[in-house]
Amino acid sequence: MERFKVGVRIRPQIERNNEKFDVEAAIKLDDTVVALSNVGSGQVQAKRQAFTFDHIWDRDNGQEDIYEDGVLELVDDVLDGINATAMCYGQTGSGKTFTALGFVNHNPL
Repeated sequence: MERFKVGVRIRPQIERNNEKFDVEAAIKLDDTVVALSNVGSGQVQAKRQAFTFDHIWDRDNGQEDIYEDGVLELVDDVLDGINATAMCYGQTGSGKTFTALGFVNHNPL
């Protein structure tokens, strides 16, 4: 049995981005559709593109939601002897570590 599923995490806005942009570039329309807008100089262009994925998580979803919806089935498969991979992919600073670990408090010691 081969499967390939793609999920998207829309991470919470970073404070420094709130100062630059007054609109969000990615908006979750439902559990499988995300709309992307071109953001430039604080203006949203009228044209919006929508993309469909197997699952979409936004800033209201936590790591537990992502685990239950996107990873738990993989863990069960591995325990049954089936190979499985969960992979985070994206640009530097796009939220891969946040998606995998959540908020991390760095210990200076």
